[in-house]
This record gives sequence, structure tokens and C-alpha cells, in this order.
Amino acid sequence: MSLAAGMRSSSSLHTVDLSLNQLGASAGRALAAVLASADCVTLTVLRLWRNPLTDDGVAALMDALSESTVPLRVLDLRECRVSSRGAASVAQVLKDPGVARALRVLDLRGNTLNDGAVRDSLLALVTRDVHVKFK
Repeated sequence: MSLAAGMRSSSSLHTVDLSLNQLGASAGRALAAVLASADCVTLTVLRLWRNPLTDDGVAALMDALSESTVPLRVLDLRECRVSSRGAASVAQVLKDPGVARALRVLDLRGNTLNDGAVRDSLLALVTRDVHVKFK
């Protein structure tokens, strides 16, 4: 059974930890397709740290989250080769009150977020209850 099939068939899946699996942008897009379906409504924790998702994979995930009803509370994107462009995708999704309201932890440590304006916009968009990590 593929991961996507497993995620779609589980009605009580709360945590997915795919850390350290060398998942690239194409895997990020595949995961995004699963998240965009209505079948992941119980998923609250998504850990993807140390996967080379790059900006493209992260952008696909963010698009999916903006279109889904996934009540994601923890999003771990540490060391995923995300630049300021990918972080801008995250910031765009956090403008959605539903996503921002559910999210409690956003971890972007170990990425090359050189643009201070992007970091500032991320911090400005999240509620005071969200713990955002950059370093």
C-alpha cells in the first residue's frame, strides 16, 4: 500500500512523520494531493524535517493546506531547503484565518530564509498562540 493510499484510508490518522526520508519536490506535490483531499480531516501533525522538499514542494503543500479542511496544528519544515520564496508561500497560506487559527507550531529552522521581510511577515500573520521557529 502506498503512503497516499494509507493516508486516504485511515479515518483516524493524527500524525505523519516523514522526517529523514529524502523526499523531494515531487514527493511534496504527491503529499499535497493527499492533503487536498477531504480524507485527511483528522491530521494534526505533519513532520517533514530534513527532506529536500525545496520551495516547489513546500509551495505545493501550502496550496493544498489552503484548499483543505486539515486542522494542522504542527508543521515541521526544518532543514527542507526552503528559501525566502518558499517561506513566502507559507506566509500567503497563513493569511487564511482557518489555517492560522489551527496552527500552533511552525518550525522553519535550518532553512535559508535570508529575507528579513519574509520572516517579519510570517511573524505578523500568525496569532500570538503560534510558536514559530527560524533558528
